[in-house]
Formats: sequence, structure tokens, C-alpha cells
Amino acid sequence: MPERNREEWLQNLRDRFEAADIDEDGGLNVEELRSVLECTDQFCLARHWLPLEQVASVMRKFDKDANGTISFEEFVDMADDHQLLMGVLDDYLNAFQALDTDGSGRIERAEMRGLFETMVHRRVHDSEIETLFEKANLNGDGSTICFSEFLELIRSHTVDLQMVLDYMKLKPHEKQIEHPIEPVAARRRQQVRSKPAEEVKKHLEENLDEMPTIKPGEVAVVSSYEQLSSVLESHPNVVLEVTFRYCRPCKMFTRKYEAIAKQFPDVVFLKVVGDESDSTRALIKQLQVRLSPTFIMYKNAERIQLVSGASDVKVRSMVMNGLEGGSMGVR
Repeated sequence: MPERNREEWLQNLRDRFEAADIDEDGGLNVEELRSVLECTDQFCLARHWLPLEQVASVMRKFDKDANGTISFEEFVDMADDHQLLMGVLDDYLNAFQALDTDGSGRIERAEMRGLFETMVHRRVHDSEIETLFEKANLNGDGSTICFSEFLELIRSHTVDLQMVLDYMKLKPHEKQIEHPIEPVAARRRQQVRSKPAEEVKKHLEENLDEMPTIKPGEVAVVSSYEQLSSVLESHPNVVLEVTFRYCRPCKMFTRKYEAIAKQFPDVVFLKVVGDESDSTRALIKQLQVRLSPTFIMYKNAERIQLVSGASDVKVRSMVMNGLEGGSMGVR
């Protein structure tokens, strides 16, 4: 790697390390390391997916001085060993979708076999597929592979992301399993639905929380479904950012989100920390959000667009499209 690129790479690692070091003690404990391993620069899933025993195994491998934390130097060793998820959100989602040919939201054995037999040009034995599914079995199911388990296969190099992306480019007749692949937006559009106006009104009447202070060009924090509903009823254009305390990309995106809020003073910008309390967890459940950060735009209390990942370009585009009357979509 050229020296200049190496310096930029190290600075990126430094930023990731410092964002994950919640207690600012100069080292990553098991919980902090878990957040790093579960996230990319752009996004985290809405819940933890790596078992602590697996994180502890990584800790033991790279904690050279055995002090129970990962120093920055040890963190660099981890990155050099390709232990970190480095891809962008769209690559991971599209790769998963390419394998999930029936659109079930889970990868089955036949679908995984299609990938390997197409790309390695040989018959794959049942034992090889079983071994792969055993490695992916984070939730105790073992019969299928969900998105978080797919991410672990990528992170642990059991499955090569580029191989899956190359598989996506093949024409249907060149693949072992021939199923049309819908765009991510089309398959997930059912998740982007607003609450009926009558239901919103009922919630407001029964459980009206104190209205958050709204100031043009600033980001306000909401902590319940009732607070969000209050804002939606009072303002025509609203953007909500869904974050989590452990989400490193969310923290690194804070200033960019604040800058976007200043750019669009006629839009109300909100933020909810999904794991802060029981009421925020209930709100996340209502929103059906799986990734963080996720940004949802509402127009006249109706949910019209959603984007995921720490990309200021995507968020700005969503806002501008929403103000121009853009249609519902997921990106």
C-alpha cells in the first residue's frame, strides 16, 4: 500500500477506534470491540448479533499483552488481518439479496449451493454446505442464514463478498438457480408504511408526552412514539434519524446530520436513540428499523422515504426529493 494511502487508512482506523472507545480509556473492552466488529463505517444492525463468546475469541487472539483490552496498535493488527467489515451498505444488502433468490429474507442451502457451484465450477458436497451453515449459526436456528449471519460469514472470510458481487452480474441462465432478483427497494417497500391517521390520533389522545423543543436548523431528540406523533401532526416535513448508543457510524455522522439540518431550516430534523429506554425501544419496534443509522422522511404525517447508512449524499437527496414531492422508496 502506498505511504499516503496507508496514512489515510490509519487515520480512518483511528477515527473508528476513538468512536468505539466509549469510556475514552485508550482501549476497547469486549463490549466496545463487539460494536466495532458488528459495524462498518456506514451502518450497524439495529441489534447486537455477534455472541460475546465469539468476540472474546477475537479479543484473545489480538490482545497481545493480555490486559483485557485492545489497544490502537492491536486494533491495526486486527485490520491488517481483515477482521473488520469494510464494505458499504448497498454491497452487503445486494449481495445478500442475490443469494436470497426467493425473497424470503433468509438464505437456504440450495441458494448457497448455487453460489458456490457456479463460481468454483464444481459440485459442492453436502458436508461443505453443512460446515458453512454451522459457522453461520449465530441464533441457534441452523436451517437458514439471516442477514446478520451473512455479515459474519463475510467478516470471517468464510464467504468472499466480491465473489457474491460477481455472481450478481451473471445472467440468469448462467446461474445454477434461476430466479429473478427484485431490487432491494421493491422487496422492502412493505416496510415503509405510515400509521393510519386514526391510530395516530388515538395514541396522541391517550399518551401525549411533552412536545420536544423544535428550532429551525437544529436537531431535536424524541424518546417515544407519542412525541414523534406530536411532531408529525404539527409539521409538514420531518426527518427522523434512528441511532443506537453502540453504533459507531451514527456517532461519526452527528456533525454531518446537524449540517444537513442547517441546510434545510424548513424541515424538522429529529433523532431517536433506539436503545436508550423502554419507550425508545417500543418506538423502534413500531418503525420496524433493522439498520442504523436509518433516516426516515415524513410528509404531512405520512412516511414517504427511507435510507440507511451514514451517507450525507443519500440523506440530502432524500430530503430534496421529499420536498419536491418524491414518491415512497427505500434505499
